[in-house]
Amino acid sequence: MNSGRTIQHMIVVALLLAVAWMVAATGTASAATIVVNGVTCTLADAITAANSDTATGGCPAGNGADTLDLVTDITLTSRLPDITSDVAILGNGHTVRRSPSAPAFGILWIDSYQSVTIDNITITGGTLEGGIRAEYEAHVTITNSLITENSAASRGGGIFCDLCFVTVTNSVISDNTAITGGGGIHLRGALRATRPSNDHVASKTGPDTGVWNVLLRNSTLCNNTADTGGGLYTTGAGNYLLEKTTLRGNSARLGGGVYNFDSGGTIENSTLSGNTATEQGGAIYLRSGAPPFYSGVIINLNNSTVTDSSAPFGAGLYIQSDAPPDPPYAVATLRPHNSIMAAQDNGADCVIVGPALIESQGYNIESATSCGFTATGDQQNVTAAMLNLAPLANNGGPTWTHALTSGSAAIDQGNCPNVAADQRGYPRPIDQPGVPNAADGCDVGAFELQVPTAVTGTTLTADNRPASSPSLLMIVVVLIASLLLAKHRRITGA
Repeated sequence: MNSGRTIQHMIVVALLLAVAWMVAATGTASAATIVVNGVTCTLADAITAANSDTATGGCPAGNGADTLDLVTDITLTSRLPDITSDVAILGNGHTVRRSPSAPAFGILWIDSYQSVTIDNITITGGTLEGGIRAEYEAHVTITNSLITENSAASRGGGIFCDLCFVTVTNSVISDNTAITGGGGIHLRGALRATRPSNDHVASKTGPDTGVWNVLLRNSTLCNNTADTGGGLYTTGAGNYLLEKTTLRGNSARLGGGVYNFDSGGTIENSTLSGNTATEQGGAIYLRSGAPPFYSGVIINLNNSTVTDSSAPFGAGLYIQSDAPPDPPYAVATLRPHNSIMAAQDNGADCVIVGPALIESQGYNIESATSCGFTATGDQQNVTAAMLNLAPLANNGGPTWTHALTSGSAAIDQGNCPNVAADQRGYPRPIDQPGVPNAADGCDVGAFELQVPTAVTGTTLTADNRPASSPSLLMIVVVLIASLLLAKHRRITGA
């Protein structure tokens, strides 16, 4: 009998462990899912219910980090409440738009310190305040979404990020406008990376920490306009990472593609094409200020292509430092590696003003000699015919690229150690038969020419989160409980 009781106790413990694990694995059970149908539960009421944890209108009360689940398109006739709690907004392919006849207002305003996820949604029609505005140390994650045709009276037509953190993946930010800075995205950099605590410890951002204020991955920033920073505007201590991303057709007076003032970042496996500035920096504008308002800012340009851009001064890059050239003052610096800065539509590849620096890391290509690419593997005076880039197009993967065509000076002339794929997600390096290698057989730029066999890129689903399924641990726990129960029945005859 004692043996039977012991086995019963073991069964109970095993089952309790299984139930506890299931609850823990599914997250906080108390968080609410608020279904937004636009009739009995409007988006405005859903945000209020999530903020206050109180039933509002026809929406149930929120509880903790809530999910707002859209099951219809939303047309706004008045401004939404600010988001003052952690929420996930699941668009399910629907659109949130401001009615053209409504007063001027932006679409989403995210308050300081909130964590907000936005997935599979179109945000459009915002005016005055743009599409999305995120305040101090808000953390915003945008996936599988379209932010388009929004405008701002000042800064950030698509997204305004003020001392905050924004991650954009598998998304398009297009046709947004701002009067001053950041047609697509405006960033004023943050120094802190965590929510406030008792000790208020601050931490840096940037490549030495792995923390970025703005991160764009597998995304497109196109046809946005502003006075400065048509695509992306960054200032202050901000840092950004553009990874497997395309900036095309953006325009501004300064910095058609990217504008950087006392800020820097990394452009990796990306394409900047067809961007325009009416004065300086068609693709990239990089400037560091004079003391006491100066900062040594660096842009790392790796395995990327900058081409077909236009500006009177610096179609590819305009770089300027206002700081004195002597130590201890640092200066604006571009560090290109295995990248193309060539074949611009109108204007020189690079213009360097003051003590600013271009420090080639090798295996770069320029059209003339304005960038000063003279490190190992660099190529100068490469004409558009020698480079032989195909027009920007969908060549596979989530973003558009310039394909290399036969005889291109970029084929097998690069060096990309520890890089497994190009912008499209296709393998690299690929050694082309009959072409002498400059180093490891990698192609220069964002595109790796494949051998003449079919290569299938990574398929991107609408929602990359896997469906819930039992884990191996759960299966083992249930199996043990079943075996113990079977043994108990044999002993007791039950």
